[in-house]
Amino acid sequence: MQVRILVTLRGKDKDGKSVPLTPSIYHTVRLINYRTGEVLQGNWQVSDRPNRFWYAMSGSDAAPAPLESVEPDITVLEYWVSSSVVDTVHIGAAVILNDRIIRTNNTTVGDKHDSSVMLVAEAPVTYAIEDFKLERVRSEGRWSHEIFHCYLGLYPGGRQLRLVDWSAADDGHHHRLTRSVFEAYGGFIDNDYRWYVSCKLAAVKDKEVFLVLPPEKGERIDEVYYVKVNDRDGELSIVRGVGESFSSDTYVRKETFNFTAYDVYGTAHKLRVRPDFDKRPADFILERG
Repeated sequence: MQVRILVTLRGKDKDGKSVPLTPSIYHTVRLINYRTGEVLQGNWQVSDRPNRFWYAMSGSDAAPAPLESVEPDITVLEYWVSSSVVDTVHIGAAVILNDRIIRTNNTTVGDKHDSSVMLVAEAPVTYAIEDFKLERVRSEGRWSHEIFHCYLGLYPGGRQLRLVDWSAADDGHHHRLTRSVFEAYGGFIDNDYRWYVSCKLAAVKDKEVFLVLPPEKGERIDEVYYVKVNDRDGELSIVRGVGESFSSDTYVRKETFNFTAYDVYGTAHKLRVRPDFDKRPADFILERG
């Protein structure tokens, strides 16, 4: 979540009459901690541009009003503030004028200004794993090679909360050639083959992704499959390929993939998926990360 803060500037001479300010003065404006007078920093981030997440409060789609000065001699500056921790802060502003720092926390000698706003950063909402929906749609394939397009969405109380991005740390299990999110192997003890799973969580800007599956029995060339993705608003695309592995290697590897999904307000949701080799074809199990 981010909050827009507006700072208004007006220059006055010694007689109290309005005078224009040079544009260079605008660049000296900083948001400050009202209590300490120090520039706002650390756990509080300040930018002159909004980030990619929504700024409206949850349940409201209202956009911020455009910047308009109520009077021609007043300049309005826009800042966007967010916090990485639960905290409360009083925010003021400071500007450098004629080599003097003027602060709005009522501390400037001979030129008192007292103006601030209070921001309260609350802990993000945590949703139950049941609020996340992972829908599997078969894309193409046959018995030995099957491709599935899985849609990950968030629906608390049955109402969609759009997911807009995801991230993951490189855990060393990424396949460098296919750029797969993870690969996993598993088998049924009563069969002479094992399942091979190749999965890719599509970047939100992708329109299409590809997966590479090992050759079918009797073949020597890997098969490449292309799947269109990100065709549902507010849901993330996970493409999963399942193939039979006829390797004589007895080693069974069952891996999980941990990632963070971000909703439209910027709230991070730590999740993971792991293949369920007790089902055919190997399905996904969605869990908390």
